Amino acid sequence: MKVRPFDGCIVSPALAAEVVTPAYDAMLPEERARFAESHPLNYVNAMRSPEEFPAGRAPPLAQLLAGNRAQLVRLLGKKAFHAIGGRCFFIYRLRAGDHAQTGVVAQVAIGEYAAGAIKLHEDTTREKERQLARYLEAVGAVSSPVCLAYAGNDAIDRCVGRLSEGKPMLDFDIGDGVRQSIWKVDGGDVHHLQGLLGAVRTAYLTDGHHRCAAGLRYAEQRRAADEGEGGGGASHNWLLVAFFPQNQLRVLSYHRCVRDLHGLSAEKFLTKVGENFTLSAADPADPLPKKRGRFALFVDGRWHALSLKAPPPPDPVEQLDVRVLEQKLLAPVLGITSPRADPRLGYVAGVSGAAGLAERCRRDWRLGIACHPVSLPQIMAVADAGKMMPPKSTWFDPKMRSGIFLTRCNRPAASTNPDDWSE
Repeated sequence: MKVRPFDGCIVSPALAAEVVTPAYDAMLPEERARFAESHPLNYVNAMRSPEEFPAGRAPPLAQLLAGNRAQLVRLLGKKAFHAIGGRCFFIYRLRAGDHAQTGVVAQVAIGEYAAGAIKLHEDTTREKERQLARYLEAVGAVSSPVCLAYAGNDAIDRCVGRLSEGKPMLDFDIGDGVRQSIWKVDGGDVHHLQGLLGAVRTAYLTDGHHRCAAGLRYAEQRRAADEGEGGGGASHNWLLVAFFPQNQLRVLSYHRCVRDLHGLSAEKFLTKVGENFTLSAADPADPLPKKRGRFALFVDGRWHALSLKAPPPPDPVEQLDVRVLEQKLLAPVLGITSPRADPRLGYVAGVSGAAGLAERCRRDWRLGIACHPVSLPQIMAVADAGKMMPPKSTWFDPKMRSGIFLTRCNRPAASTNPDDWSE
């Protein structure tokens, strides 16, 4: 795999806790908007998107992107970032409670994604790809590494362990219970680590499907326009990534919530659910399903436990609990046949727990459905088969954050220095 160290900027230690983003994917769009407005130095202000605004009130995309670029220039002017000072790798550790995962932040050639060396498990939408490609063009910067999992590799693990033994150059907590620590890898260690990562033949994309697709789209646009940077070393031909060993990644559930019961009373709804599932009372103190083929329903303030009656077909996608839910409950009982597009269906990250799902239902949703997490081997089996999971099948926790690293994908942002982004 074509891997290289990178240059650019890194967040200034004194401002890291203010600039580095929370796990914004776990926020509702309106929550992200409120957070951005109340945290003017946070990098989320350079990542504003149309869905954060009430229907019909989003500014034109070009205006929104110009605002994102202006915010990046302001951050550079306030010395929120400083120049890395030459190509290097970074070791990046996230620790949440007793869980820790340690990876390597690097760049991978976009051609590896196009050639299938980076395997996918989720579909993307053309409109989101288009918006993100326009973001790359307008803002000119990338600060959100995509997450790649690789199969166990003792040589990489030993090297990463050795390089993260000393004092980190960055070590901070933004108040969300996740400790983030970063070590710079330079000198002779760069060549050694590049060789180890370059020997990885296959990596699995766990987070960042749309960003990869948009990166490829943008690179193709730049090459088609022949803007004088067509060589393989040009910044737009490289993805910012973080490699993590698969056995360190933690996958949580992605729960579902539904606006209504499709015209059914709660009693009739549960009766129809019982055609494909065995129902029983769930422990209200600990209702989440403990194994595959089990679900928990929250409706009208009560938890119900579900167990699938008949085993699913022996197919890597059809065996997924989220697919079982689509085939056996959402479509036949609730009339939801297009999970990606139906506005009656919503999603709640598993990090919110049973309490978060119940709270969402008490606010403005009628039904909550808790799922058991998908496993890493299941994800890899789907990707190896060249198939795609249903939308919102996985929630990797803790999430990598934006606002730590900053790399160019075209021209420097109206300067304000950090050494004009190096390269």
